[in-house]
Amino acid sequence: MALPLVLRFLSWIRAIMEILIVRFGGLFSSGKEGPLHVEKIDAGNCDDAYDDGLLLCSATKLARMIREGSVTSQKVLSTFIRRVQTVNGPLNAMVLDVFDSAMEEACKVDKKLADGSAPSAKQCPLYGVPLTCKECFEVRGLPNTSGLKHRRSVVAQEDNPVLRRLRAAGAILLGVSNVSEVCLWFECHNRLYGISKNPYNVQCTPGGSSGGEAALVGAGASVLGIGSDVGGSIRMPAFFCGVFGHRPSAGLVPNDGQFPISTSASSRKMLSTGPICRYAEDLELMLKIMATGPDDVQLLKELNVSRCDEAYAPNSDMASLVVSTDSSSDSNASVGISLQRGAAKLLGDSELASSHSDWPLMHAAAVASLHNPSLPPVDLASLKYTSILDAVTGHSILQSPLDDELREAQIRVATALSQRHGVTVAEKTISKLRTVSDVWSMGMADLKGPKMSEFLFNLPPGCGSQWNSFKELLKWFVGLSDHTFIALLTAILENQFKGLPAAKQNKLRQIRDALEREMEELIGENGVLLFPSHPTLAPRHNRPLITPMNYAHTAVFNMFGMPVTQCPLGLSSKGLPLGVQVVSLQGNDRLTLAVARDLQEAFGGWTPPGTSP
Repeated sequence: MALPLVLRFLSWIRAIMEILIVRFGGLFSSGKEGPLHVEKIDAGNCDDAYDDGLLLCSATKLARMIREGSVTSQKVLSTFIRRVQTVNGPLNAMVLDVFDSAMEEACKVDKKLADGSAPSAKQCPLYGVPLTCKECFEVRGLPNTSGLKHRRSVVAQEDNPVLRRLRAAGAILLGVSNVSEVCLWFECHNRLYGISKNPYNVQCTPGGSSGGEAALVGAGASVLGIGSDVGGSIRMPAFFCGVFGHRPSAGLVPNDGQFPISTSASSRKMLSTGPICRYAEDLELMLKIMATGPDDVQLLKELNVSRCDEAYAPNSDMASLVVSTDSSSDSNASVGISLQRGAAKLLGDSELASSHSDWPLMHAAAVASLHNPSLPPVDLASLKYTSILDAVTGHSILQSPLDDELREAQIRVATALSQRHGVTVAEKTISKLRTVSDVWSMGMADLKGPKMSEFLFNLPPGCGSQWNSFKELLKWFVGLSDHTFIALLTAILENQFKGLPAAKQNKLRQIRDALEREMEELIGENGVLLFPSHPTLAPRHNRPLITPMNYAHTAVFNMFGMPVTQCPLGLSSKGLPLGVQVVSLQGNDRLTLAVARDLQEAFGGWTPPGTSP
């Protein structure tokens, strides 16, 4: 009898909090009155210096136009810079820009193309195309703070590996984008740079922690974005901002060069660096570039490899390399490399990851499978399709039920796939998904990195308890704190799972392992899963404080290192983006990306802000 009364009391508290946030939320978002969405792109607006029609082109198309000479890189860059300057006032998405150096690079691109000294399209497939990057990644010469004031003087000495690869492929950086404090919340807010807003409705959050990046891409101010995802930090912002976001298979793309980061073996499953794009065709190209490093090429050269003249890959000899299936090769046979999935699946094996013995070889093989031209195009009619709608929602007072429009959108996706490819989409449920929040939190505790309080207050390792929580909350209440409320709350609660009895921790790990096996069996070797990107449309600022467990819809797949692509599906009746996640097993990134392309064709993909629902 007592439990129902407690739950009812908590429901009343939540209702009161929701009323207060809706009524007074503007006090915390510091927003000015104005249009709800950013200025609509006018494709006919152009002159000698810019052409807004270029904002509606994919990166793939822009690269082709620049190389063919139908537009200069300088004009493309100046157009996107102008768009950033137009929308960044209401959005506060780009926090540091490098416009001057970007235009200098564009000028060099145009000169090399004019005199015939430019690298080939195979070497530099993004030659002269603009790019933006999440601020938590190291960018040479720029602060690397993750929204922490005490890191303002920390200036990166070199680019992170992924940015280096994209620059080597010809992309030109415009600037870095806002993040949630320490990248651990799904609103984009910190005391150093302020709060970012959604391009479809500035009263709503763009999500986090890659919220600034998704807002720029969704507003048409960037065409390619670099994000990171440990619990949905690529996919939630991409969903809220109406664009594509891909969380790659565990270990496929390097996570080095970002703050914060854990070096533990389990972090390779949980954390992924990936692309945020407006167009599905750019996801695969960007992923290949992000995943392919010189070590992969060199290692495969040392193995028994096959030559493939028709392959296409960025700025490396990977264009002509695939791992041989010749069983006489002891190196290949000992690891059991598979071009399609086997090697990439091994990337999530925590024992192999911790030993590092075969990690480089497995990564090289997984990357080679991305570039392997002998693999046939994905046959969407041959895939196994499954859909889950309600398994995560409605089981906690801290979670929202699934929004009706999102439910209907996912059903429309299933119907479209059935009609377009003659397939059956089976609707299923998994009861263990109700435990996702607890199990994911246990997984985060297993990362064994510094405590939240050590990040916030720049404390030495092991000294996370040496701060006065009451004092810091009081400072926040009177507006004197250097930290957001959710960051302080997280620091207070962070010991909840680290302090659990060993028996309880082991029980949660058993549930996690059982859930992983059940998910793998449900999806299948050649299958994909449709799953809600979030239980609600993009929420108003601060409302996630009431339903903090809504992240479970994305976090569940981080636990298993699975590839997931968030796909936009048009706009809701309120003008906010709809979307769905497409999930597959480790190494099957090409399946989710192929479905993303198909859904873009069926539903139109990104819908520019200001478009009528």
